[in-house]
Amino acid sequence: MMTKKLRILIYIISFLALYSFTSPPAVEASENREKETLTIAVSTNALGALTEIVRLYEDAHGSKVDIVAGSSGKLYAQITRGAPFGVFFSADTERPILLKNKGLTKPGSFFIYGKGTLVIWQRNDEPKLEGDVIKNTLTCSDTLRIAIANPETAPYGRAAMEVFKNAEVLEDIEEKLVYGESVGQALSFASTGNAEVAVVALASIKNLDYGTYVEVDRSLYSPIMQGAVTIKGAPKEADYFVNFIKTSEEVRAILIDYGYYGESKE
Repeated sequence: MMTKKLRILIYIISFLALYSFTSPPAVEASENREKETLTIAVSTNALGALTEIVRLYEDAHGSKVDIVAGSSGKLYAQITRGAPFGVFFSADTERPILLKNKGLTKPGSFFIYGKGTLVIWQRNDEPKLEGDVIKNTLTCSDTLRIAIANPETAPYGRAAMEVFKNAEVLEDIEEKLVYGESVGQALSFASTGNAEVAVVALASIKNLDYGTYVEVDRSLYSPIMQGAVTIKGAPKEADYFVNFIKTSEEVRAILIDYGYYGESKE
């Protein structure tokens, strides 16, 4: 006859075997998930901020995120042609929404990650920026060339043109304008002496250790709402990365530091 101790031992063994098959220990998804390389498309003006955010994310999660930077218009065109990007960080909301309307994005993934700030920048060897900079500097006869991003493809270029119109100086300076493909190229024109000043994103000059700038009065241009969206077919890593951007206080501090004001929102 089976002893009491033996019955208890069999019961324990049976219970543990059943539990091991029906109730595996809970493991955090972030620890168990397969790491995939994510490639993100980033508007040039946001490159500095996103580079810091990516470094923060990679250190925290052990993941790999590659960045491809360019003008919003150029990146948009690449995505419509099937470029393998997981998330698109634009300098506007127009192009992410266009991608959404074309059925090229993950449903419900669009969000605004910040509002951009426009500045007038010049090298240290140029006359000091003071007073009414738009009229005193941009219309000055010593200012021969003013660099801005192409207003047809770059939101900051459109914002700059809006400033010139609202400040009623466009007719006076139109012949001085030189256009870069992006804010980065517009800034390079001024930094290399091919233009006296550049009207660009605050974020694009954040890491420069030379030059001076003044912020443009925000009442002169419409808010530069910068949107992001996840591309259809993106790896699961895209969801983790976007969630990190939306929820991390460190990310929010980085964006503010680069001149992106306003809260991230859907």
